[in-house]
Amino acid sequence: MTGSLHWLDAQGVEVAIRTWGQPSAPLVVAWHGFARTSIDFATLAESLSQRYFVVAPDTPGRGLSQWLPAQRYGFDTYCTLAEVILDTYGKNRPTHWIGTSMGGIIGLLLAERHPSVLQRLVLNDIGPEVPQAALDRIRSYTGVLPEFQTLQEAEAYFREVYTPFGPLTDTEWARLVSHSLRRTDGGLWTPHYDPAINRQFGTPPRDSALAWERFAEIPTPILVIRGETSDLLTPEITARMCQVGTDVHHYTVPGAGHAPYLNRPQDAHAILRFFGSS
Repeated sequence: MTGSLHWLDAQGVEVAIRTWGQPSAPLVVAWHGFARTSIDFATLAESLSQRYFVVAPDTPGRGLSQWLPAQRYGFDTYCTLAEVILDTYGKNRPTHWIGTSMGGIIGLLLAERHPSVLQRLVLNDIGPEVPQAALDRIRSYTGVLPEFQTLQEAEAYFREVYTPFGPLTDTEWARLVSHSLRRTDGGLWTPHYDPAINRQFGTPPRDSALAWERFAEIPTPILVIRGETSDLLTPEITARMCQVGTDVHHYTVPGAGHAPYLNRPQDAHAILRFFGSS
């Protein structure tokens, strides 16, 4: 269920990558949210791997990937690394992208820069603009790394903070927790990311007006997934995306906020249908 773990030297940065499926199959790159890791896609990737080769990296500073100087945490770095990953895994075959939150922004930037590379783009609870109140809420729990005496304390914390992910099974919660923690020097448990990533948090790759203009020009078919109660991808932003986009589809995940965990069979079915594989 956790996939096969690989290491990629992406222009001198060591990136941890999980894969599912047969390498000869059409490629799906799945990129996680701001303070998360590739393990978030484990359930979805298992479903997709019957037809696709799923590649999910840990963004530098998160999970098992290399930590970087604080000034390098940003979309320019992430897009450069994404281009290396696409070049490494995606040569001469169809490539789809699934991006949760930050991973969706990276996908949007790639679709703008390389419109012929991505055949389909799935944006999981992210759009061209982000409400400030939602950013403030996320910053409230990523800005300070808590410490826990036990795994039970850590799991209780994650279950509260990530309630908007929607329903997870006990097995999925246990897997999320075990891959989201590291030991501190003092032997306690703490979230598995570099605190320095927060210095760039909330910094958009461009101003919102230009973001909408670029979004309207993307020729790649897009599936916009919204959590039913999301405060980050509002109904108004979703409606505008469907209105101004070239080829935009919409799917709502009931019982989820920001951002849906995409772990239900119907979530996988909606994505497969969008990919043209169901």
